[in-house]
Amino acid sequence: MLFEAIGRKSINGVENMGQFAHFVWESIVTSFHCCFRPGGYALIWAQMHLIGVKSVPVVMITGAFV
Repeated sequence: MLFEAIGRKSINGVENMGQFAHFVWESIVTSFHCCFRPGGYALIWAQMHLIGVKSVPVVMITGAFV
């Protein structure tokens, strides 16, 4: 029973690492595809501006309440 629990946790850990590695790989591949697509680089910068700079007021309000 103890070995079964250890084995189950080990297998789950390896599976989770594999899923994370797959996620990272897909993110990298998609980022490169987007960068080399015509107009894709401008889209990335627009999204970074929207997500980063435009969220500063929300972060400030959240920080004030914390």
